[in-house]
Amino acid sequence: MRVALAIALALSLPVTVFAQLRVVQTDGSSIDAEILKIDPEAGVSIDTATVIPWDQIVRVDRTSPALDARRGTFALHLRGGGRLVGRPIETVGETLHFDDANVGEIAVDLSAIAGMVPYGQSLPSMPSATDVLRLANDDVLRGVVLELDADQATIQTDDGQTIAVELATVTRLQLAPLGPTPDVGRYLVHLGGGWAYPVSAVTIERGALRLTIRRPEGSPAEPFAPISKSWLDQIEQVGGPVRFVSDLTPTDATMTPYLAASDAGTTVPYLVEERNLRVRPRSTLTFDIPEGFTHLRFGYELAPGHRPLGDVSVRVLLDGVSIHEARNVTSAVAVRLDLDIAGGSSLTLEVDYGENFDVQDELLWLEPTFLKR
Repeated sequence: MRVALAIALALSLPVTVFAQLRVVQTDGSSIDAEILKIDPEAGVSIDTATVIPWDQIVRVDRTSPALDARRGTFALHLRGGGRLVGRPIETVGETLHFDDANVGEIAVDLSAIAGMVPYGQSLPSMPSATDVLRLANDDVLRGVVLELDADQATIQTDDGQTIAVELATVTRLQLAPLGPTPDVGRYLVHLGGGWAYPVSAVTIERGALRLTIRRPEGSPAEPFAPISKSWLDQIEQVGGPVRFVSDLTPTDATMTPYLAASDAGTTVPYLVEERNLRVRPRSTLTFDIPEGFTHLRFGYELAPGHRPLGDVSVRVLLDGVSIHEARNVTSAVAVRLDLDIAGGSSLTLEVDYGENFDVQDELLWLEPTFLKR
């Protein structure tokens, strides 16, 4: 069985390197301040008398641009939003040892990995039913990935063959999810360039930023790594009062194309764009609601570039019962809502054609977010 991700690290840099930071709160408001202290238990101190507790915080943003952190050969995408950069070292049991260009060697449990692509390439948003290796010659191998190291990837294909391929020829490695999205830590620490490191605790005190995590068992490396002062972009709380729908794996994701030969749904190639979900009409996305979350905050509008003639209908369902509907969503419509979903177990987002059928119809679900209140 693949077990949940376990990453831990500690990083240090002087507090004077931080530009002014912005604390974004669960009620949608924000406070710009020079952070004096971040405590993993108490919260964020913005002055000697004011502490904002973690149950009121979504994230802490840098208000000036961060510089890009180091690049690497591969981007390793984690379920839940993390993204590392570097190259694999070896697979030990159910754990991948990964040499990250910014923090060094890290142990990542296989169940936490969504996939790996060469630097600069993208990974499909939709999960695969089986593990997948796509090669530079466009061959595709499906089955179960057995091993991954610095030189090659080994897969047992669906027809029982065991095939090893050179890692340099792999253009996409994608692992099928096993069970619900694993707990990858309470925070994601974002660096410039799009990299994000899941950790269980964050502190800023006396000029140092520290993140707590583990190295591979037996590693001689210290449990910390220096990070350039100019790289820090954001500290996002993902294990607290907020859960972004874009980080979750849908239990159902289907669409029926216009003039389809039957009503049978096909897998939706929906895209995740900065916490937004881009979808086509006649699509259905269903997600389990994480335990303890009581409200849904979201919006919707036609996607940029598809506006003049676009016209769609939307519907939001809680356990199969409609809690919001809208017709004739056009370029003039941009909606923001906050709905009570207490007691619900599943959320469904539906989009259908409007008056013009399939003409410039593409919708953005804007940062759908589960909240604890």
